Amino acid sequence: MLNKTVNGNERNLARERAKEAYEEMAAHVFEPDELEKAVIKLEEARNINPKESFVYVADSYWTLVKGYTIGDWYDAKTFAKRTLEQSLVLAEKAIELDSYLPEAYAQVSRILIIKGDFPRAQVMLDKMRTLDPENFYYWYYQAISYENQHEPEKAAHFLDEAEKRSTQDYHHYVINLHRQNVAALGNDLQKEEQLLKDNIKNNPTSFSRLW
Repeated sequence: MLNKTVNGNERNLARERAKEAYEEMAAHVFEPDELEKAVIKLEEARNINPKESFVYVADSYWTLVKGYTIGDWYDAKTFAKRTLEQSLVLAEKAIELDSYLPEAYAQVSRILIIKGDFPRAQVMLDKMRTLDPENFYYWYYQAISYENQHEPEKAAHFLDEAEKRSTQDYHHYVINLHRQNVAALGNDLQKEEQLLKDNIKNNPTSFSRLW
């Protein structure tokens, strides 16, 4: 492949397209037509600037989506063989290309949480917070990390903080899904049942524990 010189406008456009692709994948993870549109945007971004860090973040997430089988998204056994390793390589490349991109650290932390490597995930989250303490994904993945470590009180706190920083409509839904999980961890059966009913009512075609 020939080296390509990318100007500032092209760099901005590539990042914008890749970020849109990432958010659209996350919002429509079980809608093939919408995923296809998101992948087209990802390829557009890659063609504009193949060294754009957010391209690697989105590609890392797309790798998880393609490798998902069935079950709990935050269980390594849920994914096809080598999916997590391939996704991690892409996310780490994103950091290598731009060590100031918060979402790159978020994606690495997501994969490490799935793998059950909570100490390394925390290192990534701590670095992310120094870059962008108001970023939704810091608070969200911090909550999921504590949820998966069976610490419901800490998880609930971080979900509340993530809610304050939500920027996308689907953020509210996924937060409520994890609130349901946290209620179950805390043996709050009444709250768990109410959240389950609310989630089914608001998103009847979606599934829990998948984002």
